[in-house]
Amino acid sequence: MITKDEIRFIQKEPCRDESAHLYTLVYKFFSPVTRYFYILRADYHEDDFFAIKFYCKKDRRSDNRYSKIINKGDIGNIIITCAKIVPFLLIDYPNASFGIAGARTIAPLSKTIETYDNNQRFRLYNYIIPKKIGQKLLLILHIKK
Repeated sequence: MITKDEIRFIQKEPCRDESAHLYTLVYKFFSPVTRYFYILRADYHEDDFFAIKFYCKKDRRSDNRYSKIINKGDIGNIIITCAKIVPFLLIDYPNASFGIAGARTIAPLSKTIETYDNNQRFRLYNYIIPKKIGQKLLLILHIKK
């Protein structure tokens, strides 16, 4: 169960473009292992679909904030914390579906840019989520660009 100290609702941001993205629910949580705050964004789209994504708050001004690697050893707990928002969203959106995408890594120091296909985040999510959440209601799609 999420406690008030674990994850906190920040705001609802409207989407002003003409896409299927209607608005975003923004949350914040803290990892005691990395000692960083993380921003969780639940982008609500037409047809009752949420895209869940997160980034480290220290990277909020970076264009590549979803592609940065923190590398402090807490990714499993961070992913599970993000997943814990789903039951609360289902209270207000009982028919919603959810997705999470594995952004490719962009590491300027090593000049590494991963391909979109089967990147390390996708492989990590593909490993952790079925083990921690289960596969009963889980469908993993690997869409090639």
